[in-house]
Amino acid sequence: MKIAYRNNFGQEVDLLGEDFRLSASDLLGFGWTYDTVNTSGIAGPAISKVYKTVLEKELTLSAWAEKLNNLLKVTEPDIVAGTPGRLYVDEQYLSCYLITGSPEYHASGFLVMSVKLVAAYPYWCSERRYVFSAGRSSSDEDYPYDYPYEYLSTLETDDLINAHYAPTPFRLYIYGPCVEPALYINNHLYQVHATLEENEYVIVDSRDRTLVKVDRDRSQKNIFDSREKGSDIFAPIQSGSNPMVWDGTFFFDLVLIAERSVPVWTLS
Repeated sequence: MKIAYRNNFGQEVDLLGEDFRLSASDLLGFGWTYDTVNTSGIAGPAISKVYKTVLEKELTLSAWAEKLNNLLKVTEPDIVAGTPGRLYVDEQYLSCYLITGSPEYHASGFLVMSVKLVAAYPYWCSERRYVFSAGRSSSDEDYPYDYPYEYLSTLETDDLINAHYAPTPFRLYIYGPCVEPALYINNHLYQVHATLEENEYVIVDSRDRTLVKVDRDRSQKNIFDSREKGSDIFAPIQSGSNPMVWDGTFFFDLVLIAERSVPVWTLS
């Protein structure tokens, strides 16, 4: 198992390495917040809503005193920039800040420090990328949904399996050249009303609810208003089997982001 903090500038500190030793069990706790409403029945109040709020955790970190500067060089730039870094457990990450530390010195310069973690988005995330290309399928099939006639002429199909137990946010990358690319996932339309030239692409981020076009020179443009407004382009991908259909004129990558209250643990 690897536990590390990585900042937004690509710097990383290993929290289970030679210099630092994090108590991994501190990351296992989880919790949800709930609201109640009064009812007229004899059963008493009912839970009306279960949800998450800002996550705060106290972590126990052991280190040699002279190594503390190495930790602050990695964690504090994110605080100054106002952008959370990522705490990784293997390939899973939590976007967070490490905002306070209270060290207790022991013999020979060794210290045990209580570090406070704060995460506005309190989910551990793991990402899986699926790559889709054109020219693999024919349209000589019976389709369970009704698509526009002109769309059926060059259909590409696939079946996306979301193995997570809950609907999943995503990032969708659509690559040019193409005109007004459209994709059906489980009969839900994801479409961008834009023209993409070669070496241009768009990024649909369902968590941040952003739609960005990346030009050939890597400059970025907000094209939020170019989304198809009759269908939610940010709708999460449902758990299980998701039939996919698109017109075969473009390539795209789909990154599913599974979210959990605690990371998946291994013994290695």
